[in-house]
Amino acid sequence: MATDTRSRALAYIREGRAVIRAASYGGTAPLRVAAVAYGHTGRHEISLRDGEWSCTCPATGICPHIAAIGLVCGRPDLAARTPNPDTPRTNRTEEETP
Repeated sequence: MATDTRSRALAYIREGRAVIRAASYGGTAPLRVAAVAYGHTGRHEISLRDGEWSCTCPATGICPHIAAIGLVCGRPDLAARTPNPDTPRTNRTEEETP
């Protein structure tokens, strides 16, 4: 993840702007997550369903909103990743790939 993205993700957490509304876990990893992040351009819905993270913001790859929610729910790998500009908006992590 780009330093700016990681810094923004950590700021969202520190400022209470990354909120998990619901989550279900399988062991220590989240299976489903419904969350909201209040970013610089407004409110964004973040979700994890069927192993895929998504966010309603216009960014590509792992955005700061997904990274923040990932950190909060125990997925620090999302905040360590360097985004690929060609990655589609919905992301499947290697760990979640069948």
